[in-house]
Amino acid sequence: ELKTLATMIHQQVLPAAVEYKAQLSESAKRLKEISGADASLEIDLLKDLSSLSKSLYDETRALMHSLDELHHKGDEEAMAKKIAGDLMPRSFKIAQICNQIEEIVPEDSWPVPKFYDMLFIR
Repeated sequence: ELKTLATMIHQQVLPAAVEYKAQLSESAKRLKEISGADASLEIDLLKDLSSLSKSLYDETRALMHSLDELHHKGDEEAMAKKIAGDLMPRSFKIAQICNQIEEIVPEDSWPVPKFYDMLFIR
């Protein structure tokens, strides 16, 4: 389950965030080139998305590093305790970051069903 989470993040969530960051960067650049145009919205969104994306990447790397370390130890009971006590809470934190990114990235650029869609089956 944790490996699937990491795969989804690396293959779907982060690429969507990176693509939208590129769109925001280009939009802010164009607005700045137009004299008097305000690009503060695009810049603020870009900063927020950049920070969230970096946090997501770092948390996912740490999760996978911890999981890899556990597999090399071979102690099933210790592994279960570590997963329940440390890794699952970290996966919940990762899910929260994904939710925040989902709120920023436009629907047509989001690669998986949004939370709202799953609740109300649009």
